[in-house]
Amino acid sequence: MGVTFLLKLDCSGNAECSDVVVERASLSHRGRFSQKDISKILKDASHSLHVEIKSYYDLAIRLMRQRMSNLGVNVDQRSDVYVDSSGTFRPMRPQDEDVSGYIIVQEIMIATNMVLSIWALRQGVPVLFRNHIERRDQTGDVVSLADMPFTKLHDMGQAFLSATNQGHIALQAPAYGWFTSPLRRFVDFVNQHNIMAYLDGVVVFPYAGGKPMRELAAEIEQHLGSVDDHYKLQMKKRVARILENDKPQGFRHLTDNVLLRVVDEAFKAEVYPKGLLEECARRMKSDNASLRFHHACLAGSPDWQLVAMKDIAMRPVRAVSVVSSIGVNDSVLDVEFHDIPSNPENGLLGQSVTLLSGPITKIERQGFGRSKAIAKQCAAMRMVVEYYDVPDGVGVASGVATFISQAEASGSQKQANRTPVKKGFLEMPSDGNFKGKMLEFCQKSKVSAPKAVVRKVEEGVKVEHSIELTFPFKEKTLTAQGKGSTIKAAEKIAYKSLMQSLFPEI
Repeated sequence: MGVTFLLKLDCSGNAECSDVVVERASLSHRGRFSQKDISKILKDASHSLHVEIKSYYDLAIRLMRQRMSNLGVNVDQRSDVYVDSSGTFRPMRPQDEDVSGYIIVQEIMIATNMVLSIWALRQGVPVLFRNHIERRDQTGDVVSLADMPFTKLHDMGQAFLSATNQGHIALQAPAYGWFTSPLRRFVDFVNQHNIMAYLDGVVVFPYAGGKPMRELAAEIEQHLGSVDDHYKLQMKKRVARILENDKPQGFRHLTDNVLLRVVDEAFKAEVYPKGLLEECARRMKSDNASLRFHHACLAGSPDWQLVAMKDIAMRPVRAVSVVSSIGVNDSVLDVEFHDIPSNPENGLLGQSVTLLSGPITKIERQGFGRSKAIAKQCAAMRMVVEYYDVPDGVGVASGVATFISQAEASGSQKQANRTPVKKGFLEMPSDGNFKGKMLEFCQKSKVSAPKAVVRKVEEGVKVEHSIELTFPFKEKTLTAQGKGSTIKAAEKIAYKSLMQSLFPEI
């Protein structure tokens, strides 16, 4: 089944649907792409599918912004918000590689389901609708989603299946149903069969409307609820059996999801098997360990916090990941890192992390280091200690306090103890390798290498390469240029000019 519709976008980004055509169609396979593949294509302007995927992404972003704006969530191009697969509002971040592909699929799927639902209503085709209506509080007032952004969608009330349309408030759709996944959902199968029958001119629908459709909706809802209840009951019994075992090997065969459920139930029952703690510690040592283990341990007793903090002390970069993922918590609105002025006493670079856990609750912690990465790690470690109320003794015993103190006390000492560049190093290279000499200087001085921009100019049969170097050094930014018939020749001239600007004495 194919669905074609025209989306008209005005200057403010609002979309209006028209010219809907629903017909039998065959799929054409263009390739298989993961969400990370989509992200790479968007970043690679030379890719054959870049323009096409970019147009899909731009459309999806505009549709998403329109929905969020209609919900009352204040978003703009600098602070987009999307809804993840669990129904949680998330701030968009460029480093989230899977977000772009996810948003393309999500927004086009939502638009298609909405268009088909409206089309089915107009054509009189009986389908099952996915309704989500306003929820009222204890006083009878309507609860507005705009009053509590970044919360779970089900906090607005549970969506439900029905043979009659009541709209979907969370998706801002006047009508909404499931159509796009007939291989994994029976509801989509029902809806597509009735549409196919209508397209074929069949008088009697496979799934009749009216009372039979209402009974089918109620039966599916009841089945979904009983399956969910049965699963929860079986999982609870399984977790109880697992907790009776206090040996590490008793937890080793469990998947991460099941093990985390066991940890959660253990905390609720105030039972802390030593073997469970040892297994969590073992899994955290893995380079690709789930950060959920860190959050689970940090939310526990000091003994459990110590395990997580030890891992963070051994892998300081993991502190940044833990803080960034704190946003999974429903009460947290956003987590943001940003630059702050350097420490005037020792010249250490500064980083700050801010955590918003409510409309007025704001936590901010700072860190300093000889690089932005180290400063960011120090700030993140302080935020972990503050957010999870980690005792001072745990911070000291884990080595986190030592890492922070050494990182922030070593700036002036390292500057004083730094070995001066030998005079022989400043001499012009006898082999003409100015680039190698410059990079050697950057490595010994522990500064970033010059940034290079290479351009190619073709005039008939003549080809000329130019290179422009930019080198921030000691609160100044030096630039140098070079041209040549080859990139190597242009680099030689540019790096020689940069060295002469940096060291006039040579």
